Amino acid sequence: MPPSPRKASSAHFLGLGPQAQAPISSSAPFLTAILGLFVERLLIRRLYGGDPLYSLLLTFGLAYVLEDVARAIWGAQSLPFPIPSRLTTPLSSEFFFLTGYRIFMVILVGPAIARLVAKRTPDIRD
Repeated sequence: MPPSPRKASSAHFLGLGPQAQAPISSSAPFLTAILGLFVERLLIRRLYGGDPLYSLLLTFGLAYVLEDVARAIWGAQSLPFPIPSRLTTPLSSEFFFLTGYRIFMVILVGPAIARLVAKRTPDIRD
């Protein structure tokens, strides 16, 4: 049985109650930015001017270390995310594989991918 979301939160890990979950969750992006700033200033900046491969290897190594730290704290088992039953029903009898969830994901991800492709495509109007 997977752990409950309350037990998997940072607030529970720090020994804080459920009332502390919202402030900790909303401060997570800022704490991540501060961690990135420290990593860049203390580790990556030393590698400037050298072979770019060293900074690439350092960031990959740090990613592996942070992943293992997260696994040690919260475990390797992911929490299930149930799709609402309203979105899992087929939209028609002909296209049984076409569910509301899949349509939602295409509507959500499609424009993001199109924008990325448009930004990376060189402008040939010159």
